Amino acid sequence: MIDENLMRAELSPADRAANTARRKAIYLELHPETERGGNYQSGQFGHTEKDSFIEATANALGKGERTIRRDAERGEKISEQALAMVRGTHLDKG
Repeated sequence: MIDENLMRAELSPADRAANTARRKAIYLELHPETERGGNYQSGQFGHTEKDSFIEATANALGKGERTIRRDAERGEKISEQALAMVRGTHLDKG
């Protein structure tokens, strides 16, 4: 469902950031070995067979890795309350 939302062209930058951050949290929960630095609990470090969050999301959505990285970072660093406040305003430019 998140991927469908992210593919919609009419999403605001705030909505894209929030959805991308949520997708990242879910992806890393399902595939902790892909997180930067590896999974210390399983002892897996370095390259894994599974794509990183950035690669997997860029491929799934047909967008650039830089765009995905930027949206995920915004969604993680800006609180949900702040995103809600700027959503739909002149400040919601990404």
